[in-house]
Amino acid sequence: MRVFKPLLLGLAAALLCIGAAPAAESPATGLDLPPSVRFAGPGDHMADGEAGRGAVIASAPLAFARTGILTEDVTGRGYWVRGVLAPAGSPAIYLGAAAYSVTRGGRPVSGIPTPHGEFWCFLPKKAGGRRETLCLGVFPGASLIGPDNANPYLFHGWAPANGPPNMATKARIDDKPVDLGGEIRVEYVFSGWGRDDVVVNIRAGGLPAEPLRLSRGADGSALLRTPSGVLRITPTPGDPTRARVTQVTTGP
Repeated sequence: MRVFKPLLLGLAAALLCIGAAPAAESPATGLDLPPSVRFAGPGDHMADGEAGRGAVIASAPLAFARTGILTEDVTGRGYWVRGVLAPAGSPAIYLGAAAYSVTRGGRPVSGIPTPHGEFWCFLPKKAGGRRETLCLGVFPGASLIGPDNANPYLFHGWAPANGPPNMATKARIDDKPVDLGGEIRVEYVFSGWGRDDVVVNIRAGGLPAEPLRLSRGADGSALLRTPSGVLRITPTPGDPTRARVTQVTTGP
């Protein structure tokens, strides 16, 4: 069976940076951005004090290396996915280079070339479409459809778990600066405590993204790295829905 595995180039290098944590205090955990996305400024963070569940404890604006406009409708090319997925005029965001390989039993199949393309995410609703977002691996001749819940501003690519992904027509993009609807910000939201970690939900452009799980040190606290500095999140005694937030360092 052929299994397509799109990979965002540069992700492997980021994973290699993960090391063992000291027993006394876990290192600060931060948000990994796609290669073509950067923080546009230091952002803001919560002043030292108490945070309840759902409180935004830090935020920062994002900037994108490339954007564009979809020049033709993207339509589904399969039994399960049909019709217009993103209409012409949809704003587009470039997230990075893409490639896929065909494997059998977890090993690459020899003799089959590895096509290269690009990851783009679209905002169909801003052009009158029904979908809020659409993320694609755009390859010569066709596009591979990403997960429905992918955040279009922080998309890192994906590896389909159950066979080849759904396909769509090739996305044709006029590569140029576009207005995405105002400033796009990342928000770090305190969500609650686990036994060994604290959960910080991530929103980008108002849409949910993969949460951060920060390992707790010996004193029960955890460190969050943000563009404006490192924050220490400490449990509030007797109340698992709250935390004490203090600044440890300033700057990225």
